[in-house]
Amino acid sequence: MIGRPAAVACPVTHVGQVMEAPDLLNGLITWCMVGPLKAWEGGFEIGNYNPIAYEGIVRHSRVKLEIGRCYYFLPATCMLQSRHSGVVTMLAKRAEGMRVQLEGIWIA
Repeated sequence: MIGRPAAVACPVTHVGQVMEAPDLLNGLITWCMVGPLKAWEGGFEIGNYNPIAYEGIVRHSRVKLEIGRCYYFLPATCMLQSRHSGVVTMLAKRAEGMRVQLEGIWIA
């Protein structure tokens, strides 16, 4: 899929791969950012979209992560290298680091 997150004011087009079947009740699509080179392999344009949550692995953190708190973070695949923010809604320890889900995403 190819689209741009309009609600968070990001000027970069995002390219991702759908990870789960879309939820037909509310239109929720779970996808993983794969980078702009994948767009050459095909896909479809979804236009502007509203990101609901961001999920990823935190390998290094300067502070202890807690559910319900707002944090600034930098996604590994952010082409602008811009600081993002969001509220932590899920934490789970994994061998590779802490799996974190953040909602209310905004680019600071």
